Amino acid sequence: MARKKKIQDVSRAVAFYNTKLASLAHPPQSLAQAPDSRLRVVLQKAGYSRMHPNILERLRVALDEAGIETFPSLDDPGLDRDTRIYFFHSPMPASFAPSRALFDTERQLEDFLVNNFAALPVFRGLRLRGRQYPLGQGRRIDLLCEEKRGGRLVGVELKHHGPDKGLVTQMRRYMTDLTRLAKQQDRQTGARGIVITGQPDPDVAADLRDVCSRHGYEVDWRLYRATLKLETAPGWD
Repeated sequence: MARKKKIQDVSRAVAFYNTKLASLAHPPQSLAQAPDSRLRVVLQKAGYSRMHPNILERLRVALDEAGIETFPSLDDPGLDRDTRIYFFHSPMPASFAPSRALFDTERQLEDFLVNNFAALPVFRGLRLRGRQYPLGQGRRIDLLCEEKRGGRLVGVELKHHGPDKGLVTQMRRYMTDLTRLAKQQDRQTGARGIVITGQPDPDVAADLRDVCSRHGYEVDWRLYRATLKLETAPGWD
């Protein structure tokens, strides 16, 4: 018996994710709120078993025409079949970063911050004490700093893309550890925290703010954006 040829139709995939978005009570404001699938699943829904730039471009254009954007973008060169794709109504939330403005791994973000520590305003007045600093019970904070004046400890937690719900518990434990460490080192000024992520998450932010309020923790949350500027070399204009 002849094998039946699979129908290739990107509109089916577009309709599927459009329905997913339409079923939400509110437009998603974070990765956690957005419908998502592995790229291989998105391709299967469009009737394709392989990944090719032309196929991805067809999908991207069809989604765009339906008022749908993805994170990461389907023309991102770093995609593979297991990349998780998140779907949003167009336009995405204003505070959301394109995938090309973010690092691919947490280690890349950490290296960049360490290499540019003295030049970054968020670290002004701080001294870097260590990276992947052990806080006990197997916990390590990404960066441990201290204020040059006063000596207050500052713990920095990094998420190269968006945070998950676990960040709230993680920061509560880190702040407990840092406060204990400050007391052990006789630092009267105590400790504070900084969270640096690629994407916002209003739900996680609200939960973290509540924890900080209840326990008296001081935590700042910053979003990063990585950009590269290329200028014409002198004598070549």
